[in-house]
Amino acid sequence: MQIDHAKVDVMIVDEDSGRELGRPWITLGVDALTRMTTGFHLALTPPTRLSASLAILHSVCDKTRWLKERGVDFDWPVAGLPEAIHVDSNSFFGRRAFVRACREIGVETVWSEPASARYGAHIQELMGGRLGCVPLLTEVGPMERGERDPYVGPHAQRLTLRELDSWIGAEIAGVYHCRKHRDLGCAPLTLWRKHMRDDLLRLPLDCVSFRLSLLPDDEGVLDEDGLRLHGRLYWSRAIADDFAAGRKRLEARYDPNDLSRIFVRRPSGRFVKARALAITTAIEAPPPDVELSEDAIGASIVTSATAISCARKCAHACPFQPVDRRA
Repeated sequence: MQIDHAKVDVMIVDEDSGRELGRPWITLGVDALTRMTTGFHLALTPPTRLSASLAILHSVCDKTRWLKERGVDFDWPVAGLPEAIHVDSNSFFGRRAFVRACREIGVETVWSEPASARYGAHIQELMGGRLGCVPLLTEVGPMERGERDPYVGPHAQRLTLRELDSWIGAEIAGVYHCRKHRDLGCAPLTLWRKHMRDDLLRLPLDCVSFRLSLLPDDEGVLDEDGLRLHGRLYWSRAIADDFAAGRKRLEARYDPNDLSRIFVRRPSGRFVKARALAITTAIEAPPPDVELSEDAIGASIVTSATAISCARKCAHACPFQPVDRRA
């Protein structure tokens, strides 16, 4: 799998105010043999380890639920762990942590030294300058960490990030995968179905633990109301026990795309899911805690018939809805 980054030539606007926010970055995974897009991640900031990690998560897990939530009525059969991931050495920040995370899930990382420090060369070579009808800028120089696109001029396309996410999904699955590729002589989807078999997929045994291995982490402040992290308040029964035991700070892993819950590391090394608290008129019982063994993260990979069962579970639980695997 090849990972590369490009600018999407669409102006992103704020959902509430309509203010222009700039053109986003897309981090794309591409299968080098079939030219299938394996997954992607959108962000307004330049590429980081997190961008690549979230693109890998999207690539590996079944996309049935993801497509349904966005109203995309096309098939996107790509799933499973790649044998290797090819990345440019200057592709993003956080190289060491990324290599460590890939090693934990049994994926080799191959690093190349690009001739010029520019993004998008591999996307241009493998796919061209468009994803279906979505225009990409594949000759973009690196930007400083935290720097955003300074371009604020008029643009043909003005979309929210959510709208662009759905549009790209539809263009990839419904147009790009089904259209004859200039180098292949056939559609990428046709070649994928010719060479790939479901019973040969490598999938993580525990998709939740796999996901945790790639998510960023940070420390939250614990008080009697719950765990405060990134301006939000989270609670679970286990957090209440930690506060009673006198702990003041706890490590948590989180998904920037869904801050409705985080995964808090217990002193035992296990993780427990904590939900974001909201002010309500009624007091509701909190959901049961979900504890995950740290030892399971990236340690187990399954193949063949077992992978099919796992893939079906992933359709309901991964990559965006963690599930209690103890049942």
